[in-house]
Amino acid sequence: MTFDWSEYLIVAAELSTGRAPTASEQARGRAAVSRAYYAAFCPARDFLVDRGELSPARADEPRLHATVMERFRLSTDGRRRKIGNWLRDMRDARNRCDYEAEVPNLAGLVTATLRDARWALEHLAKLQGT
Repeated sequence: MTFDWSEYLIVAAELSTGRAPTASEQARGRAAVSRAYYAAFCPARDFLVDRGELSPARADEPRLHATVMERFRLSTDGRRRKIGNWLRDMRDARNRCDYEAEVPNLAGLVTATLRDARWALEHLAKLQGT
């Protein structure tokens, strides 16, 4: 059975609002940003693979994230460009949350990343004709 990557968006939303006693609000927010990004990134990657625009063998390529993002951003299709821009913004947010000790306005970043992931998934579904 194939994993439904969009389930990460559910996890991200739950992390952003949940009150887990063992995790701080900051830890939950940072994890929510990361999961929301992957909820959109993996289906975008698979979209390109399914259309023969990206080789499945590239799964461990060091620049895979940038490659997927750029394939969308450089498209002539407006929906694909939007997806690419959202992926870029979400990746920047994820990198901040994963690598920086201080993340100003984390709550706003969580909200924006969840929104962008939802929009990216909606646009991907339209591109797939569902």
